[in-house]
Amino acid sequence: MKRGILGIGLLTVLLLFGLLTAGDMARRHAPIQASLRVAALLAEQNQWEDAEIYQQRAESLWKKSWRLDAAAADHTPMEEIDGSFLRLRVYLREQEKTDFTAEIRALERRVQAMTEAHTANWWNVL
Repeated sequence: MKRGILGIGLLTVLLLFGLLTAGDMARRHAPIQASLRVAALLAEQNQWEDAEIYQQRAESLWKKSWRLDAAAADHTPMEEIDGSFLRLRVYLREQEKTDFTAEIRALERRVQAMTEAHTANWWNVL
């Protein structure tokens, strides 16, 4: 009987942790997406120094939330996002406007998709 209660308690704690982490993911990822959006707009206007500031801000925010996201998320999309940030650095250094803006838009979409995949919706629960 004690093992059953302990098991139910442990599952409840894990469920609550997962729901809280996933719910908080949208709050943590919104500023990342906003910074990426601004960086893309600035790069389109050839304002590379400002674009770099916003890109670095987004990357810093991503790194700050990485461990918490890793506790609740699949690591494959996270590795893809990490790779995109690495490619962005190269495009930024070379001032490749087309590649930079395309990659940053794709990265913004990846972050959004990851957030949506971990939101507590009925289709995610099923």
